[in-house]
Amino acid sequence: RGVPKAERQAAVLEVAKMLQMDHLLDRKPSQLSGGQRQRVAMGRALVRRPEVFLFDEPLSNLDAKLRFEMRTEIKRLHKRLSATMVYVTHDQIEALTLADRIAILKDGEVQQLGTPAQIYDQPVNVFVAGLVGSPPMNFIHSTVVRTDAGFGAEVNVRAHGQEQGVLLDLSRQPADLTPHVGRKIIVGLRPEAITQAGQRSAGDDQIFAADIDVTEATGADTLCVLHWNNREVMARVSSGYAQIIEGTMDFAVDMSRASLFDPETEMRLVSTGPLEGVMWNLVADVGGTHMRLAALSLTGGIEDQTRFASDSDLTVPEVCARFIAHQRSSPACIVIAAAGMVHEGAVK
Repeated sequence: RGVPKAERQAAVLEVAKMLQMDHLLDRKPSQLSGGQRQRVAMGRALVRRPEVFLFDEPLSNLDAKLRFEMRTEIKRLHKRLSATMVYVTHDQIEALTLADRIAILKDGEVQQLGTPAQIYDQPVNVFVAGLVGSPPMNFIHSTVVRTDAGFGAEVNVRAHGQEQGVLLDLSRQPADLTPHVGRKIIVGLRPEAITQAGQRSAGDDQIFAADIDVTEATGADTLCVLHWNNREVMARVSSGYAQIIEGTMDFAVDMSRASLFDPETEMRLVSTGPLEGVMWNLVADVGGTHMRLAALSLTGGIEDQTRFASDSDLTVPEVCARFIAHQRSSPACIVIAAAGMVHEGAVK
């Protein structure tokens, strides 16, 4: 409303072209398919240039080709407008490709908040690790033992038709595994961390033979199903092995990319405490006439700290507002907390 007609038409045409609907502008809603109507709903939001977009699975009714093209357009739009976009999706590919920050929810609770790389490489629990990734992360139940290098995980690998014991090297893991010696843990490995020997130049890979049960050619690479501890484990090898049906091959395992989980709590074993995997935390220290707020980085270190001197009647929301205003130059995460809930410690 209140926008000149020529400007309205130009804006509609620009958005219609971006949504690949400029040839449908003369049609009535009843003449549009479900996917086309979904794009119309997106266009109605885009044309207004709001400060905040809320997308609720906007690409769910589109075919694969158009979904890929629209992901690119939304990413380009986000870059051009520099607007905040809240994007709800069940598609992990959309989440990983579009997001600056991802919040993983389960049963109404945030499991992890972080960048796509942090979500993929440093999942905080088994649920997040199994949700993100295609194929999903392999979970190997193993027993921790001491070795000359530090710690290892015992695994039985099927090779040459027999079960052979292999000790996975855990010496490069940041977590202190001393309390877990002799106990079960879950070793998480992405399929790309297990590949054919000789593909990577790194000299720290563990190399051992394993029988191939099934192969799945995907074009760019080939997936091999192996058996560790009587469980299926997926490995990702180059496309040149697509014709392998069965047999034994040497595999290289990059244990520096392994994630370790407690089998009882299913939480990640880390050395940096409970702040691992949390993008922003609010630490409040209420002490009479002042409050200290600190933004903590992923590793738990103080990234920025500001002390606000205040009168005794300054409320927690007001102090939070001052802190957020101070952090305008950084990606902001708004935290709402009742005064009685503020305490020394992390508040997600």
